[in-house]
Amino acid sequence: MILTLWRALLLLFAALVAWRILTAGLAGHYADRMPGDPNALEQVMTWAPDHPLALYTKGVDILEDDSDSARALFVRAYAANPTDARPLLAIAALDAEANRSENADALIRSADRLQPANPSIQQRIALYWDQRGDTPTALQHLSKAMTADRRIRRQSFPVILQLAENPASRALLQPIVAQAPPWWPGFFSYAAARADSTEVVRGLMALRRETDGATVSEAERVAYQNRLLRDNYPAEAYLSWLNTLEREAREELGLLFNGGFELPLRNSGFGWRTRTHQQLNIRPLRTLGSKGSQSLMVRFNNYEGRFHHLAQRLFLQPGTYRLMGVARVDGLKTEGGVRWRLACLGDSREVLGQSKIFLGRSEWEDFSFDFAVPDSGCETQDLRLVSAGRHAFELDFDGLLWFDNLRIERTEGLDAAARAEALREP
Repeated sequence: MILTLWRALLLLFAALVAWRILTAGLAGHYADRMPGDPNALEQVMTWAPDHPLALYTKGVDILEDDSDSARALFVRAYAANPTDARPLLAIAALDAEANRSENADALIRSADRLQPANPSIQQRIALYWDQRGDTPTALQHLSKAMTADRRIRRQSFPVILQLAENPASRALLQPIVAQAPPWWPGFFSYAAARADSTEVVRGLMALRRETDGATVSEAERVAYQNRLLRDNYPAEAYLSWLNTLEREAREELGLLFNGGFELPLRNSGFGWRTRTHQQLNIRPLRTLGSKGSQSLMVRFNNYEGRFHHLAQRLFLQPGTYRLMGVARVDGLKTEGGVRWRLACLGDSREVLGQSKIFLGRSEWEDFSFDFAVPDSGCETQDLRLVSAGRHAFELDFDGLLWFDNLRIERTEGLDAAARAEALREP
C-alpha cells in the first residue's frame, strides 16, 4: 500500500514537472516571437501568466489607455525578474509624470545599479536625467552607453557637438574628457571635420590638454592639425605637430622631416604620408648602400594608373632652396617613370620644381633640383613622388627603387636659368 502511494506521488510529481517544462517551453517559444507576432503576447500570457517579459510588454501596450493597470503590470514584471531594469524605468517615467520626482529618481538609480553596462538602459537613463535638467549626469550615462555600443556613438556625436559649439555648455564635457572614454578620439575627429569654426576644435583640444596626465591620441592630433590646415592656420598646425614629436623624431627635423627614413612613416602632421594600395609597398628597409640604417623602398607590383601615393607637407618660408637626395633604381619597368614634384598648397597650386625621372636600372646616385617659394599664396608646400608620364601607356609600373638622405637647404637665390631648369619637362 505504501509502495503504491509512493509510486502515485512520484508519477504526480513527474507529471507536474513535465507540465512546468511544457508550459515554460511554450511560453518561451511565444516570447521569442513577440517582437514580430502580434498574437504571441496573448499566447505567452495563457501559458505563463507571470512571464516577466510578457507582463512588461503588456504594460507598454496599454500604457496610454490605462496607466494605472500598466503600472501594476510593471510591478509584477519586476517582481518576476528583479534583474531586469526596464520595468523600473517604466515605473520611474510614470512617477516623474505624476510629479513624484523623488521616487522616480530612486528608481532610476536602482535601474543603473542593476544594469550599469547595458547600452540601451544607460541611454534611457541619460534621457531621463536630461529631461530632469541634469545635463552633467545625463552625459555620464550617455558616455556609458556610447562606450558599450558603437551605434549609439554615431547617433550621439551630433548631440555632443551641439554642446561643444556653445561655449557656455562646452565646459560640461570636461568631466567626460577627464575620463578619456574610448569613444572620445572618434568624436574629436568627427568634431574636427564638422564643427562650425576652428575655435570649437581649439576649445575641445584645450579641454583634453587640461586633463591631468592626458595623452592625446594620434588620431586626435592628426584631426586637429588637419582642421588647422584646412582653416589656413599652417603655423599653428606646424607647432602643434612639432610639440608632439618624441626626442628621436626631433633629431630628424629639418626643412624636410625624416629624409633619411630612419623613422616609421606615420601618416601624420608634416611627416611622410602614404596611401595604401594592394599593388604598392612603400616602407623603410635596410638595403646595401644606405646612408643610415634604412632607406625607403618603393615597390610596384604590376601597378597600373597614375601614381601619387607618397608625400610630405612642408612649411617653408618664402625664399630659394635646393632639394637633394640619393636614389637607386632596381629594375623599374615603365615607359613613363616617376619623379619628385614640389608644388604649393594654399591659394596657389603652382608647381615649384621637380626632379629627374627615375626608371630602368641604376646604382646609388645623387639627384637635386632648385626651387623658389613665392612671397604669397604658398603657405605650405607638397613634396610628392608622382608618375612622370602623361599617357596611359606610360602609367604601368613593375619593379622597385630606393631613396635615401633626402634634404632641403636654403640657397642664395635662383637666376632665370635655374628657375627654368627646376620646371623643365624632359
